[in-house]
Amino acid sequence: QQVIDLEGLANHKGSAFGGIGQMPQPTTEHFANLLFWKWKELDLSKAVWLEDESINIGKVNIPENFFARMRESKVWFLKIPKEQRAKILVEEYASCDKGSLARAIQRISKKLGGLRTTEALNFLEEDNYYETALITLDYYDKFYFKGLLRREEKQVIVIESDSIDEVFNASLVISAAENK
Repeated sequence: QQVIDLEGLANHKGSAFGGIGQMPQPTTEHFANLLFWKWKELDLSKAVWLEDESINIGKVNIPENFFARMRESKVWFLKIPKEQRAKILVEEYASCDKGSLARAIQRISKKLGGLRTTEALNFLEEDNYYETALITLDYYDKFYFKGLLRREEKQVIVIESDSIDEVFNASLVISAAENK
């Protein structure tokens, strides 16, 4: 399959936590150039897969025409239980600087709410990364679902999985795409 890793090109995972553990971000212009060279390598007669992103990935902007095309495309939404996704976040962030994680939690505190922010920070201080991740996922799930609701219903295909295995989940998405 042909995949463009927009977050990889942007050196950012596209969230309040996205810059933690990443190299410095390129300029928007450099990002656009990197994207151009990746795009140029593709066979455009075949599907191109990329993650649904907002127009900004950290401080980098996706080129407007590219972003507009993304918004016109179908979304294959892989729905995995929050508890499973929290395990991935623990693997990814438990070894990161606690101060950076706490600052990221503070950046989403208005949307998270005072009580949930305090709980997340307390769990972080106690090295309970799993509970911290569950709380932050409450915020991100609302954010992602709100974004999906702005799409035409027929453009969003939901695929459910209990697995966090990337290869297995990719096969589910590809199979669903082939059957549509």
